[in-house]
Amino acid sequence: MNKRFSTLLAAALVAGSSFSVYAQLDGRNIEWKDAKAGRAYYLAGTHTDNVTTYLTAYTLEGRYLDSEIVVADPKTDAQWTVETKKEAGVTYYAFKSIEGKQYLAFTKDAAGNYVVADTEEANDATKTFRWFTLTQYGQLQVVVPEGTMFLGLQALDGTNWEPVLLAGQVDGVKFVKGNLALYEIYNDQVTAADLNRKFGEDYTLEFPETLDDMDVFEGVNAVAAGAGFYFVDNQGTEDKDDDEYVVLSNTRVANSELKDNAIGYRYERMTQKEFDAAKKDTKIDEANRVFYAESSYNLPENAYAIVQKDVKVKKGAVTGGFVTFGKVTNDETVRQLASVEYDIHSTLMGITIGKGTRVANTEVANAKRLIVNVTAKKANDKKTYALGLMTTYAGAKWYDKVSAADFDQPQGQWLVAKGSEDNTIKLINVQKTEYIQDNIKLYEAEGENTYKVLADNWDFETITLTKVEDYDYLGANGYYNAKSDVGQKFAFVTNGIYVNEGAADVDLYLKAGATSQNATVVPHEGSEWELLRNEEADAVTAEYKYYDGEDWVEFKGTGDASKGILPADTVRLAYAYEIKSANLSLAGSWKMAANGLNFYLKENEDMYSIVYGANSSAYINDFACVTDLISSTATVKNLEGNSDFAKATPFEIIDLDAVPSLAADSKHMTFEATNSIGFIASDENNSAVLAKEAAALWVDSVNAEGYATPKFFISYAGKMMTTAGKFREIVEEAYANDEISKKEYAELTANENLTYKNVNRIKFVDAERLAGEDTLVIADEKYTGKDIEDFKFKVTENEDGDYVLKANGNYVYVINGNLVYGTDAKEAEAFVIEVTSTPTANEDIATSEVKVLAGNGNVTIAGAAGKKVVVSNILGQVVANTVVSSDNAVIAAPAGVVVVAVEGEAAVKAIVK
Repeated sequence: MNKRFSTLLAAALVAGSSFSVYAQLDGRNIEWKDAKAGRAYYLAGTHTDNVTTYLTAYTLEGRYLDSEIVVADPKTDAQWTVETKKEAGVTYYAFKSIEGKQYLAFTKDAAGNYVVADTEEANDATKTFRWFTLTQYGQLQVVVPEGTMFLGLQALDGTNWEPVLLAGQVDGVKFVKGNLALYEIYNDQVTAADLNRKFGEDYTLEFPETLDDMDVFEGVNAVAAGAGFYFVDNQGTEDKDDDEYVVLSNTRVANSELKDNAIGYRYERMTQKEFDAAKKDTKIDEANRVFYAESSYNLPENAYAIVQKDVKVKKGAVTGGFVTFGKVTNDETVRQLASVEYDIHSTLMGITIGKGTRVANTEVANAKRLIVNVTAKKANDKKTYALGLMTTYAGAKWYDKVSAADFDQPQGQWLVAKGSEDNTIKLINVQKTEYIQDNIKLYEAEGENTYKVLADNWDFETITLTKVEDYDYLGANGYYNAKSDVGQKFAFVTNGIYVNEGAADVDLYLKAGATSQNATVVPHEGSEWELLRNEEADAVTAEYKYYDGEDWVEFKGTGDASKGILPADTVRLAYAYEIKSANLSLAGSWKMAANGLNFYLKENEDMYSIVYGANSSAYINDFACVTDLISSTATVKNLEGNSDFAKATPFEIIDLDAVPSLAADSKHMTFEATNSIGFIASDENNSAVLAKEAAALWVDSVNAEGYATPKFFISYAGKMMTTAGKFREIVEEAYANDEISKKEYAELTANENLTYKNVNRIKFVDAERLAGEDTLVIADEKYTGKDIEDFKFKVTENEDGDYVLKANGNYVYVINGNLVYGTDAKEAEAFVIEVTSTPTANEDIATSEVKVLAGNGNVTIAGAAGKKVVVSNILGQVVANTVVSSDNAVIAAPAGVVVVAVEGEAAVKAIVK
């Protein structure tokens, strides 16, 4: 285990198998309120003797030090049951020895000292002081006539000690115990007689395997066998040889994740006859069905761990001793147990007698790419602690203030995966995937997604894993990730002190310097910046496993298809930006230059810091830092680099173009001009004009995230609005592909068709959007990205509550009823927008028997007698507009793709030869 994390999640990580009192007691203390009647506990606390700190357990006679309580000798005279009472809102505690049946009580002797009472007096509450309250410092105190006394220890002869009540002084020979706590007892071996005495001779035995699966054997009881026992079916059969036994049989485990030479076990039911026959197999012998049940602190009431003694177990260098059994992944044997080294931190394969819950398994990792925030609770602490990375990236830590852990940012977000050891999980930080908390053991606890863990020196009792609901797997995850329009302007704003401002904190704006000069920050008059995004994202991946409900799915490196291993999964994408102002860009040494650098914009205090590095990983070269250079007249604040993120300056990135906008939706709407008369529509030449009649436009929200202001495709009568510049490009491509004649090309590109009063027009062309995609189909070809930017319109609200249209940096305005576009915002036309239900060619129209057949130089319209038919070329130019008189009308049409619109029908395309 990486030592960097040895104190971070010691609550959940395996700490080894030392059998000192620390190994047994530390991390197993429970809250006083959770003490259960009839259950035994150690009563222990810490004290310092000279320079050594001890964890000491009380007995009636004195103390046990850390080296004296071991697994093989649990010291029953140091075990107590706890009794409680509540008076006037105060809880009192009394302790009864399980061996001597005597309370830990005190009386005053002839010399006036308080000493441990004898058995008879101790059990008489009227003669002794035995009810203690708990101080805020974890000390036990009792009220006596002289005042408050504390439970402590007193040296008898420098070596032996005895319990005593003290006023609080520490004089080297006696001292007050601090941090007193109850510690659960493990290793309570249960005999067959114990089980049958507690549950009778006919009870239910459950072997839990997973959270969703449990094998149940009903009508069983325990039968002694040597020093151990096994379970037998208690159905009262006449022939005992026909009784069924629950036994363990050992075998080498195939297709499992066990260490080499480990022994696998499975439990199964067989009769004595079957067992005798099976003994002929050398892998099965009588000893295999003899096992113990032991209670354990991490198992609930009435649940026990399966344990065999003196079984040699090969796992590393460990042999002999105790073993316990845990679930093994095995494709062939579903009820498979694996022997592992026994220590108090083991994940136990428990048996449950009667009703009861069991140790929580690790199915929290079953969801693919489960991203969580991790919080923890300490004993007797009202704070909630959050797990996150340190801002210096020196490691991870627990923060006692959730916001300090960047709880809502990737710095505090963790990927849940399968741990390196069986039945454990690991947490991989999504900000820096090399920070991993591994082999975390979870046990059931109250609360949604809350689990018990082995407490560490912070006394963590539970951790809660809360799913990050809005985690964006393809988003920035800690880095700025937004698309920006050509010419879209931003401001970088921070907060600080500036000379002569008269206030301690003012808004400071990033300002571009001259060529080769530093960028600076100034109050009130910063520069407008463009963010040009590098479209190749810096992808950060993590290798991990998750459980899909049946099998563990592994992600690793480039993957291995033959083994079912998938390529390592991406957990973060980060894009770099060129930060540009006018003709200069931010460059090396944070100076302005014609050729800029790519910078990352990293989250910092809910804002962003400018980061320069080869990539967005751990190896950052410089963080932007605003520094003061004092001159004789003023303070100049320069932008300079440093390698300490804690000193990095956070900036708010403000989109200067972000204004109230039409809601991102798709509806039929009318656009009525406020400074002119009429509604946006199309004329016979496919130019956008103002019509007297209300015309329904189909306004379709563009499927592109990341923009501050939504964009829309706008269509009328089946044709889509765009700029004259884009219209001309489409015409030129059609002519190059021989889809239109030279004459048609000349007409379509004529100045009067593309401009009005020497200003570029808004045009309509035949274009269709692919449903749900940011893609258009024009002349049967797909276009996306920059090729369709001139089809996307911003519809933003002005101060009067009306709307203006903007396409690719240009404003739409009106000259004599003609829609044109330019860069002058003052000329922009304002429109009143209303939702309408008027049908257009974009809406579904009921089908009929009308058919369109393409021929050589013509199209045939069948079943449309008396209806109006309009035939257009691919650019929207009308080549025929007539009312057909028969059900089999032939209309001349140019070669190429044409669009046929029959009255009352959806427009269709046809290819004329």
